[in-house]
Amino acid sequence: MLRVLLIVLTLFSGVTLLRAQVGITTVLKEATIVGSAFKNDGWQQPVTLEYIDTEKGRRYRLYYQNEEYLGSYYSDSIIDIRSIYFYANEQELEYLYNFLYEGLSNPNRRELEIGDAKIITEITTDRNRQKGVVTCFVLNNDGASSYFRLTKKTLNRVFAK
Repeated sequence: MLRVLLIVLTLFSGVTLLRAQVGITTVLKEATIVGSAFKNDGWQQPVTLEYIDTEKGRRYRLYYQNEEYLGSYYSDSIIDIRSIYFYANEQELEYLYNFLYEGLSNPNRRELEIGDAKIITEITTDRNRQKGVVTCFVLNNDGASSYFRLTKKTLNRVFAK
């Protein structure tokens, strides 16, 4: 009876190990920052663009503070940093910059797929907000959404222009 119990426990622990979802630790490469805009730059919320060179090419990360909670009761206690990961060469990165830059003056809502997300640009027209600001709505494939805003100055800082 004890032998059967030990066999059952051994098989159960073996099956449990096969279902484990914790992988092997790897050391990540240090990211190179292309550019960033933070509060000390005179901008309200941080936006940063960085990259890591990989075997597949240059992998970029655009991360920003989701402005969804600004002005709400919880705005002082919620800091929601979001990221968009994507592979791009120099021409594609320039295309992304031009897309966002044109959003500063183009009155039409425009959409661009980037990585596993879509960015939709819209000019801010609310009288209570700054003029010359493009609002970037981010729709992820998993259904999550967020947004951030850029001025010409912050866009240029993020893309090191």
